Amino acid sequence: MKKILILSELKIFPSQNEVQLRSGRVAKSLARMGHEVCIHSIADRSADYALAQAVLYQGIEENLVEEVNRSRWGSVVFAISRRLGWIPGSLQKRLRWADIIICDLPYNPPIPGDLRGKTWLRLNHAQKKGGIDFPLQESLDSTPLH
Repeated sequence: MKKILILSELKIFPSQNEVQLRSGRVAKSLARMGHEVCIHSIADRSADYALAQAVLYQGIEENLVEEVNRSRWGSVVFAISRRLGWIPGSLQKRLRWADIIICDLPYNPPIPGDLRGKTWLRLNHAQKKGGIDFPLQESLDSTPLH
């Protein structure tokens, strides 16, 4: 089974809108297939920033966890570091851990040279059906999930 990292802009669980619900379903489906899935959320919901933890680790179900950055400056630092080509340490660890990386962001992040050999996919919410972008599906097909 594969280790799958889903990069998300906002906390997914509990889902509060259709996009989060769709992302959550993809993550749960992969976990239920037996893959180890981690969602790395760049930002939390504004009401949760007052909580003491800088990073929230929540187990969703077997094989599925979500890490949420609760630092007030976390998303700002991430945006600046992304433009400079720097990746925060906690995210670097997760990127190296993963066999497959699914980008659930409204943009395509730059892929660092040492991570270009990994399978990168983008979760698409623009179409009514959503799903993994078709051109990248070939990459998924050539890297069997099990």
